[in-house]
Amino acid sequence: RLPDDYVNATSLRLELYQRLGEAFTWDEVDAIMAEVKDRFGPPPEPVLWLYHLTRIRVFAARNQILAVKINNLSLLAEGREKGYAVTRKMLLNPASSPEDLEIKVLAALKKSFSL
Repeated sequence: RLPDDYVNATSLRLELYQRLGEAFTWDEVDAIMAEVKDRFGPPPEPVLWLYHLTRIRVFAARNQILAVKINNLSLLAEGREKGYAVTRKMLLNPASSPEDLEIKVLAALKKSFSL
């Protein structure tokens, strides 16, 4: 999330959420986050979580993965493979940071869906 004390104006927070939600490539997400860092300074941890979760969403969308549910030690993903709907449940090692979570989730999705 974008904390109120990091991005003070509600309208700016909503605009950034919308832009991140509409991003379709990692380059777009990275550009938005670069702008956020430039305008508001070093991001606090909730912003880092938002950034890495948005990158996971973009990867999933671009690879026909329709839903990703992340729990403490597991990942449930629903997607399409050869025209069929499939659901995969995977175990995850605990993540030490938002970046570590992104790395582990992407690796699990790539392996499970043969990407």
